[in-house]
This record gives sequence, C-alpha cells and structure tokens, in this order.
Amino acid sequence: MTTTTRPTTALKREVQAYLKKWGLDYDVHWYSKTKWRERGEPFGNEADLSLTFEGPLYEALNYGSYGGYRAGGAQDFLAEVGRKYGYFFEQGYAWSGHFHKD
Repeated sequence: MTTTTRPTTALKREVQAYLKKWGLDYDVHWYSKTKWRERGEPFGNEADLSLTFEGPLYEALNYGSYGGYRAGGAQDFLAEVGRKYGYFFEQGYAWSGHFHKD
C-alpha cells in the first residue's frame, strides 16, 4: 500500500484480486458508506465499505461451497484482509458484507 492509497481502496483491490483468483467474483457490487446508506438498508450503515454478492461468493460464505469454510477460505480471507487494513468483516444479510473500522 502506498502512502497515497486509502485503506478502503487497498482493501477493496486485495479482495477483488482474491475473488477473481478463486472464481468468486461473479455478481459482486461495492458500496461506499454514503452509497450504502442511500440504499436504505437497516444493516451495515456504519461500515466504511460494503459489498453485495450472489453466485459463488454467496455459496462460499453461506454454504461453505468453493472451500468457503476451509482454513484460508473466503471467510478466513475476508476476516484476515480486514484486520490487515484495520477493519473487521461482518456479514449483514446472506447476500451482503461490511467492513467496519476496528
């Protein structure tokens, strides 16, 4: 991470690279805090970065498909990369996740 890269930008890029590498990047959409709040959702409104997902990432996080529950799988990765940038990952709905400042 360079000194000019915002932590949320670096975090998002690292997650996107991971999702692409493992084929989990289908139908994933990203939202800033402002854009997420504009959706009017009841959860995740204090998160700096939110995402929605269907397809493989949904299956990985909710059913353990694609190695989602294995050590180093999607759940572990999202928690670890969040910590790396000073955030924690929380799943909101079955189809959304949020990075909150730790």
